[in-house]
Amino acid sequence: MKKQFLSAKDVQIILGRSKTTANRRIKQMNDELKKEGYYTEQGMVPVVVFQEKYKGVHIPDELLEVF
Repeated sequence: MKKQFLSAKDVQIILGRSKTTANRRIKQMNDELKKEGYYTEQGMVPVVVFQEKYKGVHIPDELLEVF
């Protein structure tokens, strides 16, 4: 089974940025989703939204695995 959401730590690892930057990017994506009428989870972003916004950025399989 694969994760449906990425945490700030996941985004930090994928982008190679600070946790502050990861949180900022998640907030921006969630704000856009809220404007479109979707529910969001604070500090997490749906994998499909992340992939849409960061086309071409590879998400390692181990980050998507549910333990």
